[in-house]
Amino acid sequence: MLAFAAEHKGDIEVTVARPGLILEPWNIPKRLFSFALKWTMGVPSIWLAQISTAMLDQVLYGFEKDPLTNEDLVRLAEESTSKA
Repeated sequence: MLAFAAEHKGDIEVTVARPGLILEPWNIPKRLFSFALKWTMGVPSIWLAQISTAMLDQVLYGFEKDPLTNEDLVRLAEESTSKA
């Protein structure tokens, strides 16, 4: 995708999202695993709804930066929900 976008400057815009572990509210084992990863290895996590909100916001209103880190995605989701 990045190469395609480079070949078509002005026609298409892409960015890279680098989320942490993506969590769903109903997946308790994965939530426990993410808690352990965060405390032992510092691996961040993001809720499925947060990453969805953040990426939709970026598609609609333009990409803020490249790449989008987990912290950026969480912040963008919070800002987007506070706008609504």
